[in-house]
Amino acid sequence: MVTTGRRFKAAVTGEEDSRVDLLEFTANSTPEELEVWKEMEQESQAARLTNPEAMDIYDINPGEAAVTRSTLQISLLEDEDQHGTGKGETTWLALGIKLEEAQCVVLCFTVSILIE
Repeated sequence: MVTTGRRFKAAVTGEEDSRVDLLEFTANSTPEELEVWKEMEQESQAARLTNPEAMDIYDINPGEAAVTRSTLQISLLEDEDQHGTGKGETTWLALGIKLEEAQCVVLCFTVSILIE
């Protein structure tokens, strides 16, 4: 029962996060684009039982690989080189992110010890 309760809380939290992401994504969309997307979604939901490929509209960048952090860092470093601006800013940002990640790991470890 405890696991089900945790899963429900995570689902509710995830729903709110998804709602915020959707609002940010659609903020610059035209009403016509939103209407087309709604029609596509309705058609996909109606056809999903007879044609599973109808759900392909939910694929994010089908056929393209997701951008990884290392790929993004490399592109930022190359951009710094091309523009000749403040070399090292990307490196400082990357180190800051790594520091924050390390702090999160320590915090999670500490919390898990306290819970046990």
